Amino acid sequence: MNVKLKIRTSQIINKEQIDTIEETYSGIMIEKSASIFVKFDEISGENTSKGLIKISEDRIVVHRNGNINSKMIFIENQIHKTIYDAGSAVFDMVIHTKKIEKMICDKEMRIILHYSLNLDKLMDSENRVEIIISSEDCNDNR
Repeated sequence: MNVKLKIRTSQIINKEQIDTIEETYSGIMIEKSASIFVKFDEISGENTSKGLIKISEDRIVVHRNGNINSKMIFIENQIHKTIYDAGSAVFDMVIHTKKIEKMICDKEMRIILHYSLNLDKLMDSENRVEIIISSEDCNDNR
């Protein structure tokens, strides 16, 4: 099914700077083996990355492949260590998922992730990511 994704990321960096980014993508949603997969392309100028969000009962996994490569695993009350490859540099990344909220109705799915992130001891942030997935034919004025 063709879907529209709206991803709103808010983060407090090093307990000071507040940053909010909102992006909208078109993608494809597939249900398979008790999981939902959403594939989409991230385009920023000349840079393109492939995105994949896997939604399961107890976890959310976000893959990015292209100019930036990462695999972020969110499991409530757990810490996950991974690599963030920014192309010009590779960083160790630690994610502590505090809470996952999922709301699903007929034409829309809303996921809210609350987590802290440490990027190679260079940056600490508190994050809230809201992912809204709706069918392309759904008129959403939010």
